[in-house]
Amino acid sequence: MLKRFTGAIAGVALMAGASAAQANDWNGVYAGIGIGIGAVVHDVDVNVPIIPAAIGVDGIGGEGFFGTLVVGMDHVLNGNIVVGGFAEYDFSNIETEINITGAPDLDIEQESAWGLGVRAGMLVSPETLWYVSLGYTQTTFDGPTIAGLPAPLRIDDFDGYFIGVGAESQIGNNLSLRGEYRYTQYQDETIFSVPGTVSADLEPSTHTGRLVLSYKLSRPEPALEALK
Repeated sequence: MLKRFTGAIAGVALMAGASAAQANDWNGVYAGIGIGIGAVVHDVDVNVPIIPAAIGVDGIGGEGFFGTLVVGMDHVLNGNIVVGGFAEYDFSNIETEINITGAPDLDIEQESAWGLGVRAGMLVSPETLWYVSLGYTQTTFDGPTIAGLPAPLRIDDFDGYFIGVGAESQIGNNLSLRGEYRYTQYQDETIFSVPGTVSADLEPSTHTGRLVLSYKLSRPEPALEALK
């Protein structure tokens, strides 16, 4: 009986040690590449001095695909809590087509975006992390100059924030795969202005889903290895 009890204790200890070692695999620096799909919603306000309130057009949408590059670092806290930070760059063709009868077509394309973020989550198993993310981002929209207008249409860089939820699983050989949904809200910018006559403000937001394959570049040596 004592031998069985001792064996059971040893088995539990070995499983706990294995779990801890696997959990520690989340520590370290990683780099990743991924793809995604996104939808953009533009809110447009047209301001005319002789009209007290702005003329608003909400919900002008578009969709498209994007690629993403990411580098980051994670650290395990208290066994099953993971925190980390990351930087990323997206290059996309999320495009909005605005067609007005009798007027030139207006296409607005999201060309690129970059962001700095943090994430925190819980290991639901040694190999799987559920997490939330948030951070700062900036994006560039490209808009054409419309012939006949007294001033060119100007698309600025837009600053904003993002929040996301996702899951990541280790798939072996220092590789992991993550999927994440993200909502991003950008501040409004003036994209067209004729002083004293008319101006237009654009406020975009996006919904994206991304799939990223990451490779662990480095990780701290386990404590036992460090003692050798």
